[in-house]
Amino acid sequence: MPELIVENIHLKYGTAEVLGGASFSVEKGKIAALLGPSGSGKTTLLRTIAGLERACEGRIRVSGQEVLNCSAGLDLPAEKRGLGFVFQSYALWPNRTVFDNVAYGLRLRKVAETEIRRKVGAVCEVLGLGHLQQRFPAQLSGGQQQRVAIARSLAYDPAVLLLDEPLSNLDAKLRDEARAFLKELITREERAAVIVTHDQIEALAIADTIILLNGGVIAQEGSPEDLYNRPKTLFTADFIGNNVRISGKVVTAGDGFATLDCDGLRVTGRMGQPKTVGEDGTAVCRMDRLTLAAPGEPDAVEMHRATSMFLGEKWEHVYRLGGHSLRVLTDGPVAQETSPIRIPRESVWVF
Repeated sequence: MPELIVENIHLKYGTAEVLGGASFSVEKGKIAALLGPSGSGKTTLLRTIAGLERACEGRIRVSGQEVLNCSAGLDLPAEKRGLGFVFQSYALWPNRTVFDNVAYGLRLRKVAETEIRRKVGAVCEVLGLGHLQQRFPAQLSGGQQQRVAIARSLAYDPAVLLLDEPLSNLDAKLRDEARAFLKELITREERAAVIVTHDQIEALAIADTIILLNGGVIAQEGSPEDLYNRPKTLFTADFIGNNVRISGKVVTAGDGFATLDCDGLRVTGRMGQPKTVGEDGTAVCRMDRLTLAAPGEPDAVEMHRATSMFLGEKWEHVYRLGGHSLRVLTDGPVAQETSPIRIPRESVWVF
């Protein structure tokens, strides 16, 4: 049985529906990422699971125990749900040492002092904080403060760990390191975790399952590979990845592919939904799949190079045809003013 089960959660602020029937589950040792644009409901859903927001419909089970059942009037308070919560700001007590911050939840639960020392010591060692237990938050780096916040949540052995954008306050290099550390920790400790993030790279890297929210409903749920390589909606295809989006008229459709005429630029891609000739359509292509093509190569169109930019490991070139622009990455500089650009149909989705 999954460690966390969320069923048909609805939540309203007055007459405005913020969540419209969200359902998902998380197994032990797995991470589910709540991803979506601002206002999509991801943080509200996390806070509802935690018991910090009140749903008007739905059920939540943690380790087989029902903690929310709106139809039965059951709504356990946050402290009785068996969950650990890591806030975006870390919410550490500045006047308390690392030890006292980590011990805080245990003391609230009236755990014996000898047991507190054992548990705090153990979790601090696991997280590399053993030598820092007598320091104050202001004496720690951002990464160390993040680990203290995680340690505090793990100290009382929660079944499920909830994390609200826990890496957003770290610089880019430290964020990459913390991401790998967090994924390894959750897998090793066999916790179920739900993480809210606005960073799709972070979600793709850390999550076993991504729940993509749009307007309070789940647009698509699946593995990172599913959402990236097999989007089911235009919203999913366009939101995930760095994309080129082009609209036009369908001129051919069949065998799972459709071709759009976009004011002189023809693009062929997989049909994300059935299309018929003459119908309007939108093509979405991953920018990293665009390449310079050899003359006569299929799925290629001749375009003019407007500008080039050196990015360090790669060069980025902007190519134009009429009102359309494509950005193409290459390993080195390009001398030609015009080139055929390949838009591979296998990496294009038409909706």
